[in-house]
Amino acid sequence: MMAYPNVISCDKETFLKSKLNQEYFRVLEIKPLKGIAKPGPVYEFSMTGWSQRSVASKHPILGRTEELSQYEMYLHNAILQHQQDFTRYRDNKFAIAFIGPNSIGKTRLLEECLVNTPKFIKYEKFVLDHYDKVSFKGFHYILSKVFTGSKSFRENSENRVRFSIDLSYATPIQIHAVNIVFDCRFPLPENFQHEEDLLDDLSVKQVIRNVWKRQFKNLWVAAIDNAHYLDDESWRVLLIILDTKTVFMVIALSDDEEHTPTIKNCLENSMIVNIRLSGIDRWFHAALACQLLDVQAIPADLEKVIETASAGMPGWIQNFVISLVQRGALSIVTVTREEAIDLGAVVPSSTLLRRTDVHIGAQYDDALSKRLSYQSIYSILSISAFSKQGSTFTIQEMDTIQMAVLAESFNFDDITMDMSMDAVILKTYDSLNPYEKMLLKCASVLGDVFSRRMLMHLLQNDSPRTVALAVAKLFVIRVLECEGGDFTRDLSMVLVHPAPTLPSMAPSAPYCKCLGTRQPACCEDLPNYAFCGYMKFRHPLFRSTTYDLLTENQKHDMHARALLYLERFTRRCLPCGGGCFSKFVGLRCDDGLVQESEAVKRTRHQIRALKTETVVPGDQDQLSVFAHEESSDFAIHIIPECSSLELLKKERSSSRFLEMKRLKRLRNKQMKKGVRSFSSVETNNCECLTILMTVYSQIIDHCRGAGEFNKLYEAYIEYVDINLISLNVPQAIRLLIEVENFVQNEDLFPENVHRKWIKRFQLAKICSMRGVCMLESGDLAEAKKQLLHAMELYYYPFPTSKHWVKLRSFGASLQQLMAVYLPKIYPKRISGIIGYYYEDIAFTLNILYQLFSECKETENAKLEAKCALNYALKTNANFRLLCICYGNMISVNREERNFRRCLKLKERAMELCHRKRGQLDVTEVQAVCYLYTCMFLFYVEYGKKMEGLELGLSVIPMLSDLTDLNTRQMLLLWLLKLLLADLRINEMVNIIREFFYMTDHYDLSSETWYYFYAIVILLDTGYCVESYGSCEKFYITKGDAILRSKTPEAAWNFFVAMWLITVRIGSWEQSIIWEEKIRKILSMKYKEHEFNIMMLIRLVEGLLITLVKETDQRNLNKILLLKKSIKSMFRDMNKACCRAPMYRPRYYLLYAYFLYIKKRKLQAFNLLKRAYESAKQCKHISLLIWIEHTRSHWRGTLTQACVDHWIYHLEPDNLLDYTDFDPEKIDIVPFTLPLPNDIEK
Repeated sequence: MMAYPNVISCDKETFLKSKLNQEYFRVLEIKPLKGIAKPGPVYEFSMTGWSQRSVASKHPILGRTEELSQYEMYLHNAILQHQQDFTRYRDNKFAIAFIGPNSIGKTRLLEECLVNTPKFIKYEKFVLDHYDKVSFKGFHYILSKVFTGSKSFRENSENRVRFSIDLSYATPIQIHAVNIVFDCRFPLPENFQHEEDLLDDLSVKQVIRNVWKRQFKNLWVAAIDNAHYLDDESWRVLLIILDTKTVFMVIALSDDEEHTPTIKNCLENSMIVNIRLSGIDRWFHAALACQLLDVQAIPADLEKVIETASAGMPGWIQNFVISLVQRGALSIVTVTREEAIDLGAVVPSSTLLRRTDVHIGAQYDDALSKRLSYQSIYSILSISAFSKQGSTFTIQEMDTIQMAVLAESFNFDDITMDMSMDAVILKTYDSLNPYEKMLLKCASVLGDVFSRRMLMHLLQNDSPRTVALAVAKLFVIRVLECEGGDFTRDLSMVLVHPAPTLPSMAPSAPYCKCLGTRQPACCEDLPNYAFCGYMKFRHPLFRSTTYDLLTENQKHDMHARALLYLERFTRRCLPCGGGCFSKFVGLRCDDGLVQESEAVKRTRHQIRALKTETVVPGDQDQLSVFAHEESSDFAIHIIPECSSLELLKKERSSSRFLEMKRLKRLRNKQMKKGVRSFSSVETNNCECLTILMTVYSQIIDHCRGAGEFNKLYEAYIEYVDINLISLNVPQAIRLLIEVENFVQNEDLFPENVHRKWIKRFQLAKICSMRGVCMLESGDLAEAKKQLLHAMELYYYPFPTSKHWVKLRSFGASLQQLMAVYLPKIYPKRISGIIGYYYEDIAFTLNILYQLFSECKETENAKLEAKCALNYALKTNANFRLLCICYGNMISVNREERNFRRCLKLKERAMELCHRKRGQLDVTEVQAVCYLYTCMFLFYVEYGKKMEGLELGLSVIPMLSDLTDLNTRQMLLLWLLKLLLADLRINEMVNIIREFFYMTDHYDLSSETWYYFYAIVILLDTGYCVESYGSCEKFYITKGDAILRSKTPEAAWNFFVAMWLITVRIGSWEQSIIWEEKIRKILSMKYKEHEFNIMMLIRLVEGLLITLVKETDQRNLNKILLLKKSIKSMFRDMNKACCRAPMYRPRYYLLYAYFLYIKKRKLQAFNLLKRAYESAKQCKHISLLIWIEHTRSHWRGTLTQACVDHWIYHLEPDNLLDYTDFDPEKIDIVPFTLPLPNDIEK
């Protein structure tokens, strides 16, 4: 592709069909492609793989030769012992722990170990922080980087676990351990509880080892930095996986005496080699200073000071040398080598300044050869003292070198007396001019990493040159440095995409690696790093020290300005329309359901004044009475609330009044439409979640600094919600702990409010969110405890007896009847904080409905669904909440077969969707998808095929956002059946390839469903998507592992379909492969479930064909057994058809076939006629053709070519490709059901 020059790129389909390891691909940045509306993800291919090899520093590491030698020795030993069944005690070393104080150089040593790792060994680096010290979170973080895939971490983890072990033979404690350790959600037996230590159980340890061994067959290296932040449970799990001899760990941690006993015990394990780090020898100090300054000589006095005060700590030397540069105490001059020696300077050997390793040198030479291709990105322009540092790699070929020189006025006594880094930073700060000081103060408020846009907003300076000069100065003295941002796809004012890492060594500072930054015409003489768009403090201590210099009023004002910037410019991503989010920091925009608050309106006017957005949903232009929402799926015209006379006076034109009436009629007509498709939703390239995650992480700090405590609470709750949508449960739990501690402080509430009531209200919301976290984690008992406690805090406790449950359910039903059938009268609409209170109760009740549904407590679930909708209708303004409530109630009434109530609820839900103005918010997509799925399943059971297809196809673009696996699969499976019944084969194939086949390689369930539906298309139409041989090869490759996938029903349906193919063509020897599976299926107990009816209809057909064969062979015993089994299955099918009327015609057809085999022809023809009428009523086109074909065969009017047509085209040389199918001609010839030889036609 020309959009991605000099790389081998491909689309998602090519990536998946290549069947290559994912390590050979990596996702490229999104670019607009000419002629392609939705290109989807684009991947770069590399034969060597993308294991993210560490780029070698151009300088060698000093004083760590012994440590590196030990690393290489133990790694070589691990490679030899990796495949050995038995390893001696002294050779069982699979981890090295580098232990030392801060600034000793652990991180640098860790990186050097990775550079020295052989290329055939894969490695990953993990950097932990103090937030990771939560049970098992450290191990989950490691898994998230190694269990990669196209889906969420939890789904990838579950797929890999299923692929590794057979969960059907696992004990409850083993499944519980897998859920905890690998962050899965496998079902557990009811009332299961385990309070003992999981990792002490031997069977649990064995399960963990089995999963790890199956996933990692080759040895790889795991480098863990800041391992002292690793929680105790993760340490214990790491010891368990070290026993597998599939991973070699390099660990760096501090020698803090406060290590927990668990960490100390783990470090004493024989498999871990502890290496205590000390300072580097003094003869390396001068060379290290030269490396940091990028020179070849330093003054002897400077070396003496470093030797005296540094204690050999590389980190201290780095900070000290940088502080000298920042204070202007050092300058760089170019002299000859002889002159430097004559001046008494220390000139270290060139081998200490430049790498001499062969493999590293080759890598560096290759990087130099590529340097020209990246000149446009990294145009490193030096100023003043740094203008000649580009020649440092040819010192052996030149007579001149660069030498650091101390200023003449500099006193060495100052250096020896002032060794505190705080004091050094303050001196550097004092040396800056006032504007540079102000810039640093503003930057310190924004955080360690910040964007130039927010910095400019806080500075309130319109002169780009002034800012650029200050930034360039701070880059030169190494206070700031570039973080690397990609502004080539700059679609958000608050989100900065990271710049891609280039395969070359980092250039010498100062430099900027941002992409897409522009220099104003008045600043062409300045270096490119002066216009860096994404910066960070080189040392966090400088930021904290500068921030402490601000007064409390200054902090308050700057945080308030930063908060205002985020509130103004936080917008949806471009694919989602770029408008406001439906709710942001407690403020809701006018989406047709709730009237916009004055604060949001003021923000909109400010945005318009700033020209950041031209048209905002909900605004009414003063120049035009009609406001058109461009981002909506259909035009919605806002009619002012005024009388006709006032309107005529205002417009002074009767034609305008008539036009308004016409538009009002048009809107009413649109409101009466059945389904709103929300076709503008674009989820593939949506970045709204990323934007919100980035913004909320900053807003929390700015709200706290600005004293906006109400906004702080709202930001915390909304941030938790976004984390739950992203399935980041540990982060959500951590945030809830923080906000709970914040709410407990009563001094934060104003004096004019009822503090106790507000506090209970907020604590109840926190308990509700914590209940969601526990439910997502699979801890149903704790989830129930938290949710019930929340209801008590809401003063609405859950009833304690069945009697009170029934009584409250009856009252809720009456209220709901009035609300649904009399929406204009009841209930009275409530807004304000009382309205929020009711909405939060409804939210908690919805979660309780989900909890009780999983616990099989049907009556309790019904009660909560009813009460939730009643409370949500009190405000009738929360679109997301109402969608979930309506979906729950439709599901409840569908289970009770109360279709009349379902129709009324569906009508009210559609009115809600038409009231919604503008595009869907990222937080609302999943709710709408759930609502439409519930309505779709209702239509399926109600027998409304066309309405169901319309709803189902509306959900398809949003399907990837539906996290409920069962609901998503039910929607897909029923939608595919409806498409097949309508003979829309091409649409069906597109869907199964997009949602089943085109997934990550470990999703066996999806791949099994894909091959099953390929066989179903072949069975029902005779057209081939995948041949029988391809499907058989799939089973031979995967084996019985497909039974351990997410939905084992996929495997059983696949077995039945493959067996039916062999039975239809009479290949009885080949059918032996599947007979064992069929016998297991026959021994199962069938429930009224959609998966079972799918399987039963194929199974009965195959048994009827087998009955014909046995009848011809006069095998009486088998005939009697088959008839008994078939009659039992027909009874099960009849019951299942009550819930799935779509299968009723096929049931009649097969039962008529059974009667015809028994020579009861009159009854068979009557039932066949009934099947035809039923299929016609359901508009089941493929079945209508099959029924007519069967009737003609029984009457003897079919030609022999038509009789053998299906079997003839099953042969490999005669396959009918599905792309040749013409839906207008409908030229399919179905399979001809065979008849016994003694039956006369």
